Amino acid sequence: MSETSPPLGLLLIGLSGSNSLTLLTSLHAHSTSLTYKNPSPITLSQKSLNGCITQTSSRGVGPSGLKDLYDFKSAESLRVHGWDIFYDEGLGDHLINKNILPYDLTRQVKDHLNQIIPLKGIYSHGFIGDTTANWCKPEEDSVRLMVDTVVDDINSFKEREGCETVVIVYSGSVERDSSVGATLTSLSQLDVPQSQLNVAPSLIYALAASLTNCPFVNTASQNTLSCPLLTNLTLGTDFKCGQTKFKTSVLEYIRQNAWTPLVVASCNHLGNNDILNLSKLPEAFEAKLRKKHDIFGPYCENELDHKVSVLYTPHINDDKRDYVEYTSSCFLGCEWTMVTYTRCSDSVLCAPMIIDAAVLVEFFLRKGVEEERIKKAMEYLFKVPETKGDPGFGSQMRRLRDELDRATKISTLNSPQQQKKLPLPLQKIPRSLKNLRIVEPSSFPLPKYHVPGSPTIITAGLACLDTQLLECDRPTSLESITSFSSLQNIPGGSVSNTSLTLSRLSHGLPDRLLMPPPTFSQIIPLYLTSNDPTGQTLNSLLTYTPKNRNLNTSFSLSSQILGQTSTAILPIYTSEINGDVEEKAKEIIKRGAAIVCVTLGDKGCVVTCGNDERFAKSPGLPPSWAGLTHVEPLTDHIPPSRCNTNGAGDAFLSGFLTASMLRSRVKTSPQVKNSKTPFSLFAKSKQASTPAEVLECHSIWEVLDEKTKRNYSDKAADIERSEDDYLVRALHENGEISLEQACRFATKIAGKHVDMDTRGDGFVNIDELLE
Repeated sequence: MSETSPPLGLLLIGLSGSNSLTLLTSLHAHSTSLTYKNPSPITLSQKSLNGCITQTSSRGVGPSGLKDLYDFKSAESLRVHGWDIFYDEGLGDHLINKNILPYDLTRQVKDHLNQIIPLKGIYSHGFIGDTTANWCKPEEDSVRLMVDTVVDDINSFKEREGCETVVIVYSGSVERDSSVGATLTSLSQLDVPQSQLNVAPSLIYALAASLTNCPFVNTASQNTLSCPLLTNLTLGTDFKCGQTKFKTSVLEYIRQNAWTPLVVASCNHLGNNDILNLSKLPEAFEAKLRKKHDIFGPYCENELDHKVSVLYTPHINDDKRDYVEYTSSCFLGCEWTMVTYTRCSDSVLCAPMIIDAAVLVEFFLRKGVEEERIKKAMEYLFKVPETKGDPGFGSQMRRLRDELDRATKISTLNSPQQQKKLPLPLQKIPRSLKNLRIVEPSSFPLPKYHVPGSPTIITAGLACLDTQLLECDRPTSLESITSFSSLQNIPGGSVSNTSLTLSRLSHGLPDRLLMPPPTFSQIIPLYLTSNDPTGQTLNSLLTYTPKNRNLNTSFSLSSQILGQTSTAILPIYTSEINGDVEEKAKEIIKRGAAIVCVTLGDKGCVVTCGNDERFAKSPGLPPSWAGLTHVEPLTDHIPPSRCNTNGAGDAFLSGFLTASMLRSRVKTSPQVKNSKTPFSLFAKSKQASTPAEVLECHSIWEVLDEKTKRNYSDKAADIERSEDDYLVRALHENGEISLEQACRFATKIAGKHVDMDTRGDGFVNIDELLE
């Protein structure tokens, strides 16, 4: 990264805790190149950031550090501060008294840490074990005012440190789960005292992060992220440190050997403040154990007996010790057993993960990576990630590398330096030049079908933020409670879905460092939002994603007086359409519509077209479609586990409208009757070969005298077209695709949108879909 790039902000909740103090110590030791001694006789001077994959270099063959491979923010660019509810001595003195790091190191960083004064934190009785909180913000008249005080802290820190991105990490004690967060759907619900609403402190921080559009990382095991009001990037839950990472690696090894895991029984014990609080609050302890039990859930190993125990042992302090026995059934039903014993300071394992979490989040946001891809890339950090992919540590690290590579490649394609090398969209051609085609760059082969002129498309209408309830079950009655696995925010409304679909359409796929030509030169969505966090999130999702390279949101409007930007909560269910679809479509045709499209979910679609007289009023439509009706069955069925039908109709409509504009790219042979225009002869006489030169010729042609124009008209009537003529027609007289092809094409476009495996693809190759 450039030394002039803005610093990366990191705000920690629990600044005087072991994890935060260890992190602060490591950064100071690194920046000042401290030399210190461990209890072992080895003198260390360059190892302060070991364990940070974003800050250490690769060694030898195979994966290790990633620092040299990607343009991550450096540790020197981090600006760290945070909140705490305890502060009765300097942080340096507190670190020495905790006795969690080598004394030779802590004595050298004590004075530096003593200069750091935590911000006063949020405390609410009953969410963590009984404790004496002496450094807390006063309870305001309402929860909203408490959130606002944290918002002020964030904004002040951002302005003081000059940070563009600030990542907020909850590193405090584990709270008990709370059911309040999931019921909050409007900020107005926060206008009551905390004593009545009883919002978890971690959620107050998360709401403040959302209002300031800061990413929020939950390293603890409570259900903070279940609140629908959180429209920012949220990641969690519960950090997966060394011992749990190793457990998933071992089970990955067992499964790859085609053995059947039978027992994983682990006992870990330590004596830090987190386990002390857990021992005082059974509800929080249960939340912690539940996350530890769930780490193997996606494997669906029904025979696996997974046992976990956590013991508070004050004597060993932060030195976490763990004993695990693995038993599996292998060949001929014989058993294989392995026992592991691990020992390490818990904060030494957690602190580098906090640094990596902040650096990776900033990297992905800077590269414009979609929220869902960021969550998949960072699964390796959490015991039970929201995306529920393969929990194996090796698999998760491969996903991280894949997303890092993809983000880097897309960023390179979109860089100003690279864009200069890419084919530019065709300039808009005046109406009188519509029979001319200027040869496109040859970086990609010319497709058989194209949209002449690669026009700009304007979409107008509703845009909102869709909060999707993923893996939502179907209610059995009006009173039944619907459950779902996780939340996902995406751009919603017809404008968003249509614009995103059209921006993905291209002729080909990326080839090395070449961007394929888009089907349309520019997509301009027109919509209105409020200047609130929801509106900001919607604009960000539409603007800062790699696939939207030709999406121009600069014409969208934001209003201070609109109120709140709409948010749609979407559990998606299917329902039957009653009646004769074709007859109902014909009724709409009789009322003046040119084309009626009816999508039928997994049954396909029905398209009915008006007669020749109606089509004559819409000259852009293919005349061969007039009077036709086509029923297109769905042939490519998507498994329910991968299916998300939100926006499917908009995607189908985008594909169908594109199909109606597609024309075959047919060169005229020497035997074809002359189709030269007077202007094309004039342009050729001026040796105009580029779009700019042709446009300049057109300006001259407009002011030519009538006699000169008549001379060119006479020449055009006599001269036969030659094979090497550089001017060819953009449209062939019957070059449109058939209605059947259009329906099939639109159905495939909708399928790409519905299938969650392809929904996030940056490019949809329409040439492949038309084959």
